Amino acid sequence: MGAGAVFVVAYAIFVLTPIGQLIDDEILEAFRAEKLTRTALTSALHWINIVTILLAAMVIVLLGAVRHRFTIGIVATVSFAAAIVLAEAFKVVLPRPAHQPELDEALGRVGVDTYPSGHSTIITAGVIALLWAWGTTSRVAWLLGVAVVIVVVSATVVAGWHRPSDGIGGISLAVAVMCLAGWAMTCRLRREPAGSPDADRRHRRSGCPEPGLRAARRRSRQ
Repeated sequence: MGAGAVFVVAYAIFVLTPIGQLIDDEILEAFRAEKLTRTALTSALHWINIVTILLAAMVIVLLGAVRHRFTIGIVATVSFAAAIVLAEAFKVVLPRPAHQPELDEALGRVGVDTYPSGHSTIITAGVIALLWAWGTTSRVAWLLGVAVVIVVVSATVVAGWHRPSDGIGGISLAVAVMCLAGWAMTCRLRREPAGSPDADRRHRRSGCPEPGLRAARRRSRQ
C-alpha cells in the first residue's frame, strides 16, 4: 500500500539517517513559533485527548447507525482506535539514532522519539472514520476534512511538538490502517452469496454495493 510505503520511507530517511534528521530538525526550527504562540497552540492541541477521542468514537458509531451504515460505523471506529494504538506502539518500538545531539538539545528534543505523531494519526484517522461512517462522496466534505488535518498537523510543528516527518508518519499510518480496514470489509462482502436475505441486509448496512450490482457496473463499463 502506498501509505504504508510512505510511512516506512519517511522513517528510513528522516529518522534513521543523519542528513534526514538534519533536514527535519532545521525545518522544525524554521517553523517553530515564538513562546506565546506555542503556548496558545499547546492549549488548543490539548483538546485532543482521551475524552475527545472517546466522544469522537461514539459520534462515528452513532452516525453510522443513523445513516443505516452500522457495520461501517463499527469497523471505522475500531480502525480509528487501532491506528491510535499503533502510533503509540511505534513510538516505543522504533529507534531514533542520536545523529544531531546539539540541534536536538537546542530544540528540547534530546532522546525524544516522536515518530509518528499521535495527534496527526488521531485527526487523520478520525476524519476518515467520520466521513466513511457518513458515507459521503462530496468533494467539499473531503476537502474540508483534508483542511482540518493540515491545520492540526501544522499546529503540532509550529507549537514545537513534532518534527515534520512525525506528521507525515502519522498521516500515512492513519491512511494505511483505514484503507486496510476498507479493503478487508470489501473482501468480506464479496464472499457473501448474492441474493440471500442475510447477505442483502449486511450489504445495505455496510453501505457497500451488492455483488450483483458491482458485476452490473463492471459490465456497463466494458
